[in-house]
Amino acid sequence: CMYIIGELCKRLGLYEESTQWLSRLIMSYSDPQQKEIKSQLNTISAKVENQDLQITVLKGSKKAAN
Repeated sequence: CMYIIGELCKRLGLYEESTQWLSRLIMSYSDPQQKEIKSQLNTISAKVENQDLQITVLKGSKKAAN
């Protein structure tokens, strides 16, 4: 996400903002504590996406049953 924002800023000619976003990206990857937090967030995100998928499937099966 930070990379995309940085790249968009660069393409829009907002070089200072682009540099700030890309610097944040580099710093977050070099900080071990941030890596652990990102790993936990990815796990939580995957669980939420799985739950959303299950809910969608259940809603679809209820509509098919009606």
